[in-house]
This record gives sequence, structure tokens and C-alpha cells, in this order.
Amino acid sequence: MVVRLSTLPGKVSRLISVVSLLAVLSAGLPAAGEEPLWQQYNDKGVDALNQGKLPEAEKLLQQAVDEVSKQGTESEDYATAVGNLAELYSKAGRYPESEREFRKSIAVLEQIRGPNDIEVAGRLNNLGVLFARMGQYNNAITTHERALRLRREKLPAGHRDIGESLNNLALVYMETGDYKKAEEYFNEALENWQKAYGPEHARVATVLNNLALCYRRQKEYDKAEAMFKRAIAIDEKAIGQTHPDMAYDYNNLAELYAAQGKYSEAEPLYRKALAIWEKTLGPDHPEVGISLNNLAVFYSDQNKLSEAEPYYKRALDIKRKKLGPYHPELCTTLSNYAHFLRKLKREEEAKQVDAEIAEIKDHNK
Repeated sequence: MVVRLSTLPGKVSRLISVVSLLAVLSAGLPAAGEEPLWQQYNDKGVDALNQGKLPEAEKLLQQAVDEVSKQGTESEDYATAVGNLAELYSKAGRYPESEREFRKSIAVLEQIRGPNDIEVAGRLNNLGVLFARMGQYNNAITTHERALRLRREKLPAGHRDIGESLNNLALVYMETGDYKKAEEYFNEALENWQKAYGPEHARVATVLNNLALCYRRQKEYDKAEAMFKRAIAIDEKAIGQTHPDMAYDYNNLAELYAAQGKYSEAEPLYRKALAIWEKTLGPDHPEVGISLNNLAVFYSDQNKLSEAEPYYKRALDIKRKKLGPYHPELCTTLSNYAHFLRKLKREEEAKQVDAEIAEIKDHNK
């Protein structure tokens, strides 16, 4: 089976997690110009993480944890630094390490503020996103439901963070195939964010994109197309046509057209998404690898095999270089490439790819 990357947890299907620059209510914040060393490492690490510079981000965020630990491991500053390191591990596909650090961060906050504090809800949200990335959907549902319950109890009705939990919980239900529940939560998130942000905000486009994916899964293509187009119209005004997030919108509409065999409509959208990511994120960014994978599958589906192979090879080169040789996301593109090689009767090469997939899965057990 060939798998496109448009529905992997992440921005394309738009699970939302947050990295923290400052621990809320940190005691004794320094005056301007006196920012503590751990905070300097943390801020630079978060910036590198948001730019997809994972090795640099890891070094800086680990330095932040090491530095803040000198003052003890029971402060909110420590919880913030550890939580951001956990997010780095999650994005790097190092899921057991990420879970360990998220649990540390949550335990410290629960000890300081109590298990029902609103700040705990934010960390639970991020742990739920991690469980979804790991495919541990029951754990993800339990964790997101706890975060949602705390947010409903502690925040005013209609608060935008409630919409965040609703969106993320809906995505997990979508992955489990419970589309009725997914639609219910997506629609509640949509209503929440339209009121909280206004109807033309990029967050509204996010939930419309996700609702469209839900309809696409159910082969309700007309509904999906209308939602995707509405999301694109909002984002083009809210963030501009060259913003990197626009690439997700164009990619997802391309996927919808490709699923219906509308190849002439899909191809320019795929290429537009690739061009945006290459220009805004750089030619070797992991998101470019997603786009290249999808183009490779697109051409392979049409038996344009000579056009597909260079995209597969470049996608794999980027992912190995930027994500490392054992990142779980590699398996999707490798599996697609093995399927492609078998189309060409290159069985020995396909078996080598299968062996690499097995090694990655064994490494991540």
C-alpha cells in the first residue's frame, strides 16, 4: 500500500502543540537585560526548533535544562525547559525520550500547582499530541479528554484553548475511524475559534482544513473540496500566499484531486506547495521531504516512473539528513519507494529497502 504524508500528525493534519518561551508565573523574573542563562539557551533553542534546526535546538535546549537544574528540579522554570526538550524529542521522532521528559514536566507542575491547574492542561495537550504521533490513540484520547475537562472547568466558556483541545481530540478520533465523533468535535472547535478569533483567522482555516480531511477520509469529496477551498481563501488573506503554512493547504487540496484522478488539477497545487516550502524553509527542510514524497507517489500512481524516482531519492536524502536514520517518518517514504521499485521489477533493491524499514522499526521498539 502506498501512503501519502498528508494525514500524518503534524501541521498537514494540524495537531497543535505549543513550546513555551517562559514559564507562566515564574517567581522573581529578572529585570530587562538580566535574563538568566537557562532562559537564553531556552529561547534560542525554541527558535531553532521552530526553524526545523533539530541538532542545534537539541544542544541549546539540553543546555537550558542543565543550567536550570543547578537551581533544583522542582521549579516551574525547570518544567518549562524540560517540556521544550520533550517537544524537540517528539519532532525528532525520539518518542520514548519525549514521553519521559513530558511526564517529568507534568509531574513538577502537578507538585507545584496541583493536578487540576490550568497550566497542567497545556502540558497534557502536548503529551496527547505525542501519543497521537506514536499511534497510541487510546492514550491520546484519555490525555486530551483530561486536558479538555480541565480547560472547560478552569477557563471561561468559549476560550480559544478549549478549541485547541477540541481540535486535537477530533484528530485522534479521525485517526481511529470514529468520524461521527471527529466531526462533532471539529464543528465545536470551529464554532469556538470563529467566536474567539473571528471568522477570517488562520486558526479557523486550521480546523476547516482538518474537517475537510475528515470528509475526504469518508470519500465525501464535494464537502471536502468546499472546506479546503474555504480554508485556502481565509489563509491567503490572513497569512499571504507565500507563507509556508499555505503549502499545507495547497498540498491537501492536491491530495483530494489526486484521490479522484483529477491529475491536471492536482499537479500545479503540488508544485506550488513544493515551491513555497523550498523558498521559505530551504531546499533541505523536512517539510520539503513531505512534498517530494507526495509528488513521487503522484507520478508513480500515473505510471510516470522515470519522473517519480528522483523525487523519492531526494525525499529520502532530506529525511535521513535532517531527521536521522531511525526517524519513524522515514518508514512511510521507504515503504512507498519499495512499492515503486517492485513496479519496476527491481526486487533486490526493494528487499534492501524492506530491511532498512525493519531496522528502523526495531530501533524504535
